[in-house]
Amino acid sequence: MRVEDGSCAYATAGGTTGGPTTISRVFTGPLCFTAWYHQSGTVHHAAEFSAKGSDGVRRNFYMTQQEMSGRWQRVIYSDKRKGPIEIRVYYFVRDSYEESTLALDDLTLESGECPPGGVVYLGLKNNYTSAVLTSPTLTGRSGVQCLQFQYYLPWAEAVAQRAYTLKATVTGKEP
Repeated sequence: MRVEDGSCAYATAGGTTGGPTTISRVFTGPLCFTAWYHQSGTVHHAAEFSAKGSDGVRRNFYMTQQEMSGRWQRVIYSDKRKGPIEIRVYYFVRDSYEESTLALDDLTLESGECPPGGVVYLGLKNNYTSAVLTSPTLTGRSGVQCLQFQYYLPWAEAVAQRAYTLKATVTGKEP
């Protein structure tokens, strides 16, 4: 559907039991893909974001997480492979909007890798999850360094007796 300020697309089940749906686009790599999504409902079915290159390898680079339901979330993905790359979003559409709804907005594909920096959302897997988030190289001032970041553990209040560790590391050298 075309609207004044851009485009939007949506999928419906078309039946009484729902079913799988995909939205995909082929773009020449290396590329940077970004999108915003919002998921809500009484039942969580993860949406899967993947990239398939001309080498035939499909990389699942993001899955929606139940603890982030009800909030707009951003997905950012860089792919260094050259040649055609299919970006695909797969979702199982439910027959009831109350059960589960997925909205996608501001999907972009641009040539080249994504700029450094960004945000990461981690879901708990087998009681241990880790990831690395890097920032761009910053010039800084001699003797003065400031690192600022925000974090949120949505399940921490529900499981207060569990210990959580957050590590931040700064690397660099004096000029």
